[in-house]
Amino acid sequence: MANVTITQLPAAGAITGSELVPIVQNGQTVQTTTAAISASPSQTQTFITVNQEPTLPNSRALSGSTGVGITDNGAQSTLEINLNGVSGSLESSGVGLIAKTGGTVTGRTLTASGSGLTVTNGNGVSGNPTVALDGALAALAGLSGTGILALQNTSSVGGIQILGTSNQIIVANGNGAGNPTISISNDPTLPGTGAVQMPGGTTAERPSGTAGQVRFNSDTGFMEYYTGSMWANLSAGASIANNIGGGLANEILVQNGPSSTTFITAPTVANTFLEWSGSAFQWSANPLGTVTSVDVSGGTTGLSYSGGPITSSGTITMAGTLITSNGGTGLDSYTAGDITYYATGTALSKLGIGSSTFILTSSGTAPQWTDPASITVSVATNVAGGGANQIVYNTASGTTSFISAPTLANTYLEWSGSAFQWSSNPLGTVTSVDVSGGTTGLTTSGGPVTTSGTITLAGTLAVANGGTGQTSYADGELLIGNTTGNTLAKATLTAGSGISITNGSGSITIAATGGAGTVTSVDVSGGTTGLTTSGGPVTSSGTITIAGTLITSNGGTGLNSYTAGDLVYYATGTALSKLGIGSSTFILTSSGTAPQWSDPSGITVGTATNATNATDATNADNVAVTATSTNATYYPTFVDATTGDNAIEVDTDLTYNPSTNTLTVPTLVATTGISGGTF
Repeated sequence: MANVTITQLPAAGAITGSELVPIVQNGQTVQTTTAAISASPSQTQTFITVNQEPTLPNSRALSGSTGVGITDNGAQSTLEINLNGVSGSLESSGVGLIAKTGGTVTGRTLTASGSGLTVTNGNGVSGNPTVALDGALAALAGLSGTGILALQNTSSVGGIQILGTSNQIIVANGNGAGNPTISISNDPTLPGTGAVQMPGGTTAERPSGTAGQVRFNSDTGFMEYYTGSMWANLSAGASIANNIGGGLANEILVQNGPSSTTFITAPTVANTFLEWSGSAFQWSANPLGTVTSVDVSGGTTGLSYSGGPITSSGTITMAGTLITSNGGTGLDSYTAGDITYYATGTALSKLGIGSSTFILTSSGTAPQWTDPASITVSVATNVAGGGANQIVYNTASGTTSFISAPTLANTYLEWSGSAFQWSSNPLGTVTSVDVSGGTTGLTTSGGPVTTSGTITLAGTLAVANGGTGQTSYADGELLIGNTTGNTLAKATLTAGSGISITNGSGSITIAATGGAGTVTSVDVSGGTTGLTTSGGPVTSSGTITIAGTLITSNGGTGLNSYTAGDLVYYATGTALSKLGIGSSTFILTSSGTAPQWSDPSGITVGTATNATNATDATNADNVAVTATSTNATYYPTFVDATTGDNAIEVDTDLTYNPSTNTLTVPTLVATTGISGGTF
């Protein structure tokens, strides 16, 4: 066949592996298939492919791992191997120590916080980082030896020792070689010029005691020490011995001669008394007799007692309400804000608290709460600049003057037509004076007096007029009310069974004459009154003393101390409350629940309807006067006494008209020295 080149052959289709292909094998041309060529020979060399190729058994594909990635930029391009993650951030990190934080790394620098440390080359760039102590810590590290450390300034530490004071404080191991021990020197000296505070307390708070212990007893007010067997007072000098050597418990010291003492031991039998036999002391039974019956009476005090008479043992209980004549109030209950005052009878009266802002005024017989708005300031009752026994009058517009009282008695103020003047009595003369005792039982003598003389009083004042109707008395006689004739009769006490009565000069003695049993013990209780008793029970003789503070429900105040000026009122509980005295010029008002002191400048009072110019007489130091020629009726002013602070008054019959200069007087009694004008 003709020679044909490969390029002249037609294009082949897809190779299936069964196509025949000529090959030279051992010098001879033979045929084979494309599949046989593909399978033989086996590849023995390795090589890298971009991807994993199953048909290339010896091929190796590139793969990324932690910190490394592969990027295929496509055919005819490049295959890039890149760092990523932590490895990639390492390339972009700044200088310094490297720290991994999550999926990245970053540069770090060692620094010191606060004082005491320094860091050199903290980022490691110039060399290894160096950490060193600084300031006080560096000084501390440089110390050697033993001792107690002290910060001596902000950057210096040094060793110190704890030292004592001679004859005062001892210090062991003051340099800290062992635990420092601080103690008081033997026989120490306490420095200073003040005082030493000793331990102290009540008698009941005493410790069991060790010989030589010293304390202050707040009950007795004395320093005391323990002797080894008892507590005794430290004496202020050598004048009092608080303990006698040689004495034992429950022994009494007796002086039996010069510089010689002995002791009497307490008896073994109770209720035994020390008695002087005439030559020696001895123990004996009760020498004072026995109380057979005891009772207590409240008399007219308003207090009552129950539980008596006691003939053996028992308690007498006090109750009731103490009346005013015995120092009580006569009241046993209060409402908050009550103020007490006396009106009449045996008990104080109570005034309930007023409304808020009300002030305390007088009704003339009793205190009362008053609305300040209802108080009318109308008349000035005192004019500054005046003296005793002077009358004020206007001499001109805005000007006042005073007329002094005359030196002659029975002289009267008269208007002369142009001025006020003193004149003789225009009213007549008393010619006869007499006095009568009326139905009082009293008589008079020496009257009538027609010029001068004395009227003498005699007789006996009757009961109806506050007297007794009696002129003489016998020993022991008492005045007893008698409804017959409403008189006072004289009578003496009559003794009953077992009672004797002895009438003396100004006294009555009542005694028991017979036994009514035997009282062996007497005690008294204050009940719920707030009072307490001490000294009981009394088994032979003695005194029961009442103390404490009587509460309000039993007629007391519940108070036991006051400050000058305190005002007492009831608020709540078993004791009255105290309101301290207010500032000078303050007035008493009500808060609505309790009295209170208030500044008058903060209180609004009613309209001064009759003193419309009161702003010109604010402090009553001056009275503003304004001249007028108005055709109207005016009234000259007077006072009703010659001394003291007096009210300014007018007479409706005495008038003056400034327009006509006319003084009108209904009746003018002329004596001498009156001239001019028309009468």
